[in-house]
Amino acid sequence: MEWDVLAASGKGTVASYTVLYHPQFPGYEYPLIIVLVDLAEGTRITAELKDCDPDAVDFGMAVTAFIHEDDDGFRIPMFRPAVQGGK
Repeated sequence: MEWDVLAASGKGTVASYTVLYHPQFPGYEYPLIIVLVDLAEGTRITAELKDCDPDAVDFGMAVTAFIHEDDDGFRIPMFRPAVQGGK
């Protein structure tokens, strides 16, 4: 198995998702929305969806990636709903 690198735009659409309410683990904000995203470049990634009401998540929803950094400097990709209408 070989690794390769692909620069990604961070744009994608929600292919699937789940909303977790229980069990609640320390360090996470609930409800926790986990999405499977089809990236524009043709690959998939699973990550947390932030800045979104759980009732607003839907299949095909446009999302954009950002890098979240916690207080310890740990960085992880997350998504938020894409800005609509170019705003």
